[in-house]
Amino acid sequence: MIVIVALFALYLLERNAMRRAVEQQAVVLAEVVARHATVVQSVYTKQIVEKLSKDGFGAHANWAHHRGFVPMPAVFLKLVGHATSQSYVDLFSYRQISKWHLGPSQGLRDDFEHWAWMHLEAQDQANPSGPIAWQPAWRVERQDNGRVLRFMVADPASSSACVECHNHLESRPQTVEWRMANGTPLGKQWRLHQLIGAISVTIPLEQIEMGVFAQNRPTIIWVSTILIASLIVIVGGLILNVRAISDPSSLPSSATHDSTTGLLNRAGLQSELDHLFRSAHARSQNHAFCCLTVHGLDTIRERGNASVIKTAMHQLAQCIRDRVRREDIVARVRDNGFVVLARSCDLAQAKEIAAQLEYAILHCKISTLGISPALWGTTAVTLLNAASGTVSSALDMMALACEQFDKSRIASTKPPPPHSDTDR
Repeated sequence: MIVIVALFALYLLERNAMRRAVEQQAVVLAEVVARHATVVQSVYTKQIVEKLSKDGFGAHANWAHHRGFVPMPAVFLKLVGHATSQSYVDLFSYRQISKWHLGPSQGLRDDFEHWAWMHLEAQDQANPSGPIAWQPAWRVERQDNGRVLRFMVADPASSSACVECHNHLESRPQTVEWRMANGTPLGKQWRLHQLIGAISVTIPLEQIEMGVFAQNRPTIIWVSTILIASLIVIVGGLILNVRAISDPSSLPSSATHDSTTGLLNRAGLQSELDHLFRSAHARSQNHAFCCLTVHGLDTIRERGNASVIKTAMHQLAQCIRDRVRREDIVARVRDNGFVVLARSCDLAQAKEIAAQLEYAILHCKISTLGISPALWGTTAVTLLNAASGTVSSALDMMALACEQFDKSRIASTKPPPPHSDTDR
């Protein structure tokens, strides 16, 4: 289930990232198309219309019926845009539009064109001193043929001839009729560089996205495989950690035992403590912690290498094992700190075990490479019963007791005699 959710989330991320990349590339393409359209119109105006005007002809609104005349620049661009859109129907389409159009087919048609025109009008100036730094308007829409990019950029009055022509045509009866029908103010007069029209570009995105996805499919598969494998490893590790926390007995031996002495470590002690804790509550049994701190090990650490220290600590652990009952549990919880967990034990018995441990340390014979340190031990005892709270609080109580007694208690110089074999 986790893998399925991860795959779905990855799919959504990849799709959204791909869509954003396609949209940005579509915006760049729309800018190129719009600039190409304005360049075509500019070249047509300056190189053809002006040349014909000097020769006594020029551009005319009714050019089809006047010999020697050509379409007006706006009409010419309309024809080019229509032909281009037919040739590249799957890639893009564009047309020149205006609120102040000179033909119904060039008016504002839909919500996007009205919204984008308002965006461009807000950038216009009443008396521009030079070209205006127009910012295009664009957004992604869903149409019958899928998602498309709608893009609009200003097509300002770029020449005096353009301004004069449009100012003159505003008073034409047919133009006045169009303005009144659309509720557009009459008598509009332009200055150079003002907003007079716009180029509206539409780019279908669905086929582009499909092509990009097909091209990037191998990469997506590899990335997905790596992410899923990583997710499985992470989840597996979390599960193991949760199991280890909830049940330390599930840990491998290296995680529950001290590598130097072979005794249980704190994690292993907690596993044993869980069982005793349950019995203390279920059967009202008393158990005991006996904390043992061994002093005098500094000589071994200062003079011996790792092998010497390990041998010495192993001998020390054996001395401790020899002085406790078979049913008791011994653990190493600190560098020089040990704990004996005494089962079914009252306070008097626990104190007896503590005395035996101090005696064992005092008489423990450790000899490695000629190093024979003088050792002694200090102990502290605390009971574990139904009033001890939780396992965690019991461990905290044990650690606190050990620390307090380490600072205040010294080893007995006259320890009692060791247990007999029958006691052990």
